[in-house]
Formats: sequence, C-alpha cells, structure tokens
Amino acid sequence: MAEGQKRNVHQRMLVGGMVLVLIGVVLGLKAWQEDWFSPVTPVEIPPQPVLLLFNRYRGCECALNVYKAAERQVEVWPEEARSSVPVIVINLDRHPDLGQRFKVQRAPTLILLDEAGRVIYQQNEVIQDDLPLDLKTFEQKIREMKHGRE
Repeated sequence: MAEGQKRNVHQRMLVGGMVLVLIGVVLGLKAWQEDWFSPVTPVEIPPQPVLLLFNRYRGCECALNVYKAAERQVEVWPEEARSSVPVIVINLDRHPDLGQRFKVQRAPTLILLDEAGRVIYQQNEVIQDDLPLDLKTFEQKIREMKHGRE
C-alpha cells in the first residue's frame, strides 16, 4: 500500500472515530437532560376524591410559561377552596401511560376524580397563558360531588 493510501485510510479512521465520539456526546447529553436512566416512580392514586394535574417540564419557552403558571396556580390554591381534595402533579413526559389512561391530549390538564377513580370533570383547554386553569369551576364540581354524596 502506498504512503498516500495509508494516510488516507488513517484520516478516514480518525474522522469516523470523531463522528462516533460526537454521537456519543450528543446521546449522553440527551440522556442526562431527559433523565433516561432515573427510575420512574409509580404514581399512587388513592381511593378518595383527588385532583390530577398533568403537566410537562420541557418544550418551547412559551409552553413552559403556561406549564409553570398552571403549577403556580395549584401551589397557591387554598386547601379550603378545594375542600381539602389533594392535588397530585403528574409529569406527562414521565408517565405517558397515565396520560393515555385518562385520555390527556395536552398539558396542562386538570382532572377531578371521585373516590372510585371516575372522572367527574376534566379541563383540557388553557383559559389564558398566565392563569391556565379554571379553578372556580373545579371548586364548584367538588362541592357538587361532595354534596351529592352526603
């Protein structure tokens, strides 16, 4: 093999190796950012009335602002206003199975379940970007659900 051919083979091997390293770095970063290797803890839905907030934690900046606004709304929602019904926040990216189970199409989605796990009310549409959830309607649905049981 001529000297020029050997050099050409070595250059190709070097470029191929660099491409493989670059692919490895990109996959490693993606795995780290998306938490591929962390175990997914199961979500326990108790046999009592409960609110499920399906949310996401990645996306474009405008979508992330809506997701954060929904979570802030729930964080400051007084327990008395929701009649002490607990709220479980579910990461839709980590629990797509629950999203399918409750027919969640987009985030944020808030769902009220009764003690048997039946959907009483579900909000799929965002009301406005800074206040995406219609908490007053949920408060009314909770009162109706509790009043109907008494």
